[in-house]
Amino acid sequence: NQGKKYEVLSPLANEKIKKGLIDFFGLGDSFPTEQLMTTSDTGNKIYFVSKAVQQFLTSDVKNQLKVVSAGVKLFEKNPTKNDVYDYRVRQEGIPFILPLITKRILKLPRADFVTILHKRAMLMDSLSEGKHKEEIKVMEGGCVIFMLDDPQFTGNKSVFLSGWRGNMQLTLFVGKQEIEAMTHFFPQDKSEAKAEAGAAKPKGGK
Repeated sequence: NQGKKYEVLSPLANEKIKKGLIDFFGLGDSFPTEQLMTTSDTGNKIYFVSKAVQQFLTSDVKNQLKVVSAGVKLFEKNPTKNDVYDYRVRQEGIPFILPLITKRILKLPRADFVTILHKRAMLMDSLSEGKHKEEIKVMEGGCVIFMLDDPQFTGNKSVFLSGWRGNMQLTLFVGKQEIEAMTHFFPQDKSEAKAEAGAAKPKGGK
């Protein structure tokens, strides 16, 4: 439409942002930062494109191409009020970088994974196993990937959730529809679901 402004993708040129992402998520020097694209100088939204698309875009030396959509949204800024690193991994982008991430992953037993999936948040002290409590407490605040620790779900069958480690609470950053789809595969324990339903029931109700 005439007069409508579009956000045009261009290579992420900010070396400070690139280094921050590599350091925080432990991506390593082999991570192809040249395949990161953004729509602004501030890099609020960062996309990951294939090598072929990256080469196609960078070959446009005369800037004749105006690409507004390509690749997958990988990182996004999550504004914070303190010094916490403010980039988070988008849920849809995790499969593309999971093999390369060496930091910010918390493996959870099925009970805890199901709890945070259904409640979308939980206190760190509510984690069922002490080793996970200690692991998350020494981890600095910011984005974290919750992974289901189950031998049935490894490799390309891994199950994960994008989230955030706050001061005391763990929170999900996953869309409502995707959460609803996953809850069908990972239902709550019947006794816990019944207890929650009872707690939600108004006093005096039948």
